[in-house]
Amino acid sequence: MTRACAILVVLLLAGCDAETARSTADEALYVQGKRAFQRLCAGCHEVRTRVHLTGPYLVGVEGRRAGSVKGFDYSVAMRDFGLEWDNDALDAFLADPRTTIPGTKMAIEPLDDPAERAAVIYFITQR
Repeated sequence: MTRACAILVVLLLAGCDAETARSTADEALYVQGKRAFQRLCAGCHEVRTRVHLTGPYLVGVEGRRAGSVKGFDYSVAMRDFGLEWDNDALDAFLADPRTTIPGTKMAIEPLDDPAERAAVIYFITQR
């Protein structure tokens, strides 16, 4: 169970209304994702501005075709991948980038922890 889910359950059991409990759990997941993003991703990716770093900016990544941001020099593998980024595609890629898109230039090690991946994805898609 993710930390956010555990918080949601505790708040619901404590008598909070569902909307308040969900909002608190979402905030906890967002903070967890922000911390993980800062530790693992922020050195190469920007989430607040449309500025490329070593990697492309991630503003608006959800629903965008992989390898499609203008002005970034993607690998051929990423440009030809053809998939639209959604939660499932982001999860698979972060779980094992080199297997999901063989030939990608992204140098991150796989994120093995599903809860950590979910938190990072939540953070980057809530922009």
